[in-house]
Amino acid sequence: MEGSIKKWEDIADGEGEDLGDENCSLCQLFHEHDCKGCPVSTFTCMEGCVKTPYEEWSFHQRTHWDSGTYEKKVRCPKCKEIALREVEFLKSLRSKF
Repeated sequence: MEGSIKKWEDIADGEGEDLGDENCSLCQLFHEHDCKGCPVSTFTCMEGCVKTPYEEWSFHQRTHWDSGTYEKKVRCPKCKEIALREVEFLKSLRSKF
């Protein structure tokens, strides 16, 4: 959990980028098993970070900043806002799991 929170804190600070499951600590542990056991998936009852701020992040990146690369990073105030919501969402799961 802490590695994923750090990833999103870095993204929100403009220091990091989202490489999807390639740089997500939780995905490294659970993605290959269809997210079974992942705290995010357990909380949402969904696979792949559906119903989380990540879903909005991904849509925003695709529709506003798709440059043909997979790397996603903060490029505008809306990007930062969504990244911060992802940080808060992940932090909220600490007490639940």
